[in-house]
Amino acid sequence: MATDIVIPKIGMTMVEATIVTWLVPDGQEVAAGTPALTIETEKSEVEVEAPATGVVQHGAGAGETLPAGAVIGRIAEPGERQETGDLGRPPLAAGGDGAAAVGSRVLASPNARRVARELGVDLAAVRGSGPGGGW
Repeated sequence: MATDIVIPKIGMTMVEATIVTWLVPDGQEVAAGTPALTIETEKSEVEVEAPATGVVQHGAGAGETLPAGAVIGRIAEPGERQETGDLGRPPLAAGGDGAAAVGSRVLASPNARRVARELGVDLAAVRGSGPGGGW
């Protein structure tokens, strides 16, 4: 079974990261623990290690900025058929689906609410990447 490669949450204040470069080309085999890509956060540049041994499949490219926890690739076990297309990344905006809500309350962290307010984004109109679509 394939293993997701995700943007790791580095520190309490990290919200998103930008993929700087993939160190392992798409379709190449990698060993668990080997640096697979470099990401840049607001505070630092970090190498992300492969979480498993297998064949790397990129799902996001250099220059893309994604939230912590976003799926950016997969590692297929040797001999496993690779998937094509979207790797199941949650959409950043899913017009109409809306964010996860309890009653009329949108599930969002205080930081997500603050950033949305600063950017003029209606969180009820955007699907989050957290459990159940929350922010």
